[in-house]
Amino acid sequence: MNGHAACSSCCSKLAHICPSCSLPIGYIHCLAIEKVLESAKISCQNMKYGCKETVSYSKKCDHEKSCIYATCSCPVSGCSFVSSSKQLYSHLSSTHVGDVKHFEYDCKIPVSFTASKKFVVLQEKKEGVVFILNNALQIMGNVIMVSCIGPSSKGGYFYELSANSKGNSLIFRSFTPCFRSRVDNPPSVRFLLVPGGFFGSGEKVTLDLCIWA
Repeated sequence: MNGHAACSSCCSKLAHICPSCSLPIGYIHCLAIEKVLESAKISCQNMKYGCKETVSYSKKCDHEKSCIYATCSCPVSGCSFVSSSKQLYSHLSSTHVGDVKHFEYDCKIPVSFTASKKFVVLQEKKEGVVFILNNALQIMGNVIMVSCIGPSSKGGYFYELSANSKGNSLIFRSFTPCFRSRVDNPPSVRFLLVPGGFFGSGEKVTLDLCIWA
C-alpha cells in the first residue's frame, strides 16, 4: 500500500508481503522506481550481432522484437548456426551452396520436389534474403506456402505460386510471413492446395514461383 519497490513476479513469490517493512504490498505503481527505470539506458541483447542501439528499460522488449539484428537460425537440417539475418545470408552462401536454390526477384523460377519433402530453402541472388517453401502432404493433397527467414521488422514479400498439368492450372498469390527460424508446421492461413493426382501418378510436385521485391 506504500509503493513498495517490488515487481509483480516478486510480489507473488513474497505472498504480497514487503520484505523490508512486512506490510502488505498493494497493486499501485511505485512512481519513483518507474522514473528510475525510464531514465536507465541499456544495450540491446543483439549488441554482439551488430546492434548499437541503447534504449530505456521500459522499451527494451519492444525494440528487441523488431530489431534488425535479431538472431535467425539456419534452416538447413542439422545445422546449428545462429546469428543476425545478414550473417545468416552470408553463412548460407558460403556453407550450404548445394542445399539452397537461388533465384532473382520478379522472375518466375521452377521448383520441383518429391511430394513428401517438407521444405525447400531458397535464397535471392543479390540481396541474399532467405525463403522457405513449406510443403505438407495431407489427405487432400499438398499444402504449400512460402515464408521468409528474417526479423519481424523486415515485413514480408508478395509471391505467386502456379502449378500446371495437362492443360489445368492452379494459381495462388499471397504475402510471406517472417519467421526467425524454419517452422515445420507454419500457420496454414494462406496456402496453395495441390490436389492429390494433379500431376498424374508421379511423386513429383513441380511449381513455378515468383517473389516480388
